[in-house]
Amino acid sequence: MLMAYCYRVYPTNVQQRTLRRQFGSVRFVYNYFLALQQKRFEDKKKHLSFFDMCRELVELKRTDDYSWLYQTNSQSLYEGLKNLDASYQNFFQKRAGHPRFKSRRNGHQSMAYTQGSFLDGNHLHIPKLGRVKIRLSRSFRGKIKTVTLKKTPTHKYFVSILVDDGKPMPKPIKEITHVSGVDLGLKDFATVASETETTKHENPRFYTQLLPKLRREQRSLSRKVKSSHRYRQQRKKVARLHEKVAHARQDYLHKLSTKLVRENQAVIVENLNVRGLVKNRRLAKHILDVAWGEFVRQLVYKCQRTGKHLVKVDRFYPSSKTCSECSVKNEELTLHDRVWMCPSCGVELDRDQNAAQNLRAEGIYQLTEMRYIFDNRREDVRLGARSFLALLRSTQQSSMKRAGSASMPSSEMAQISN
Repeated sequence: MLMAYCYRVYPTNVQQRTLRRQFGSVRFVYNYFLALQQKRFEDKKKHLSFFDMCRELVELKRTDDYSWLYQTNSQSLYEGLKNLDASYQNFFQKRAGHPRFKSRRNGHQSMAYTQGSFLDGNHLHIPKLGRVKIRLSRSFRGKIKTVTLKKTPTHKYFVSILVDDGKPMPKPIKEITHVSGVDLGLKDFATVASETETTKHENPRFYTQLLPKLRREQRSLSRKVKSSHRYRQQRKKVARLHEKVAHARQDYLHKLSTKLVRENQAVIVENLNVRGLVKNRRLAKHILDVAWGEFVRQLVYKCQRTGKHLVKVDRFYPSSKTCSECSVKNEELTLHDRVWMCPSCGVELDRDQNAAQNLRAEGIYQLTEMRYIFDNRREDVRLGARSFLALLRSTQQSSMKRAGSASMPSSEMAQISN
């Protein structure tokens, strides 16, 4: 099983200058072949595959004008071409836009090493860079597959180590006892409904909290002369604020997603169309601040690594408008109605708690393949959330009674019935 570990590294001044040259070499190769692919498209020639680009790179390095590419690890250059090929494949399959050229002014720079990296105490040996001091915040066991070195806009260096521990991927759990439904929102980040209780996790609004300070620093940056020393210093100060927001958000999402995966065998979420929701200019900033997509991504890989189940309910399922008591749909419910009363059974419902309970019931339907009532009449009647859970409990109890009655003598059964 592959596991990735992220650590901070502290290269020396000489190593930082070497890294800048290597970052530039990887970036040059990426841009060179991107321009070559565009030129071939204009000339109506065949698109170059990854192996074709690798052969062209070998011939390019043999020329005198580009012999300086030998100073960079060849595997890192090939990884840059692999990223370009993956970008084109996503573009051809309409999953992303056309690949764009990389700029040296972009604060995020990275390159990968697939061979020759190993740990030596509190140092990491990297090909054509040497021993780099690393802060090992946690240990790992396994074979190092890939080492990706990254530079942030605040001039910090991090390394992501992909490790193969030799263990197989755990199989999904068959006996599910704890299931939670998660309703994601803006007022409260997540409303979690379990079998016994429903809890709300507040929306921290990390970006909104630092927005006044970020605006002040951004206005100060706009007054500076571009490419000047003070401009670069102020730009780094703005990047520190964005980094602070990103780290606080990641910490919150990791803690909550880990808590949900540890306490449940199955987690039920809604398959939200985040890309379509951010087109609303009034809510786009707040939707991007809560990072629903990143939260679901963390739940996906954490459930896979632990053998848990993650069920994504269809986005058009009316979880908020359906009463969790009697399953009647309230068509007149609006987004401003946070608490509403069911017109059929008269129960007062909280919008988010009701949606979480309905998502949990819908997820149990998908997990157990018991979406409808199966009795002698075989009526295809959709059940409410609590009605379906009550049916499950009664079915389990009746099966237990039948199993117990089969093993009991007739005298004991008569005493129980009396």
